[in-house]
Amino acid sequence: STKNASIGHWNSTSIEVIVIIFMILASINFKLYYLLFVGKFKKALSNEELRYFLLILFSFTLIITASLTDFSNPSWEAFKESFRNSLFTVSSIMSTTGFYSEDYSSWAPVATILLLVLMLIGGSAGSTAGGIKVIRVILVFKYCYYEFKRMIHPNAIFPVKYDGKIVKEEIITRVLAYVLLYCIISVVGALILTLSGLGFEESISSMISCLGDVGPGLGKLGPIETYSNIPTFSKWFLSFAMLIGRLDLFTALIIFTPVFWRK
Repeated sequence: STKNASIGHWNSTSIEVIVIIFMILASINFKLYYLLFVGKFKKALSNEELRYFLLILFSFTLIITASLTDFSNPSWEAFKESFRNSLFTVSSIMSTTGFYSEDYSSWAPVATILLLVLMLIGGSAGSTAGGIKVIRVILVFKYCYYEFKRMIHPNAIFPVKYDGKIVKEEIITRVLAYVLLYCIISVVGALILTLSGLGFEESISSMISCLGDVGPGLGKLGPIETYSNIPTFSKWFLSFAMLIGRLDLFTALIIFTPVFWRK
């Protein structure tokens, strides 16, 4: 943004709505736009990742809106304001654009935890967004669900399907490895940041935020704050996290493995 207060500087509903629309559009797999362009509307709109992306976006928005609403003194204007801020914040975090219209670090704990989860998830694969990506989250949850079914019916075969097609076991393995590595790096990175002098909330949120290239974190590194006052080591470490998060974990970290340098 061209202003220190980001999009919140203008306090304009129309500006925020326009930004929300384009943040959501940028978080959707660009392949779907090609399908729309060539006239395959049904195939594009029935995409499983798109459905789950929109489900996550709007369900989290409604839950956060409810957490910000004072039900003891309900007001339609207050509800609209809460919904507007919630939708903008959720869209910004899932699209990893770094915009903000409200200081969400001061929201209720349930809201900040949900926002932290969204920082991990990110947007769709093949979009401009960072994070783990919605499609990987879908496959992990499906795999866990079918694993429960296999325990109940050990002789049955339950292949994981995506968009009606069976996903190969090797792809599932790669997805599980990626998500596990992502979570391990987030936890270990947060631990290292706490050793450098950052608080717990700042360490875990900044690590997840920088790894997903979201931008602002929580607490003293929230949207109205900056990273300028954190220790020098933390700046270098988070810079490295942003690089490997944007380049893709396996692609960036493989150069640190001995097997990469062997003929």
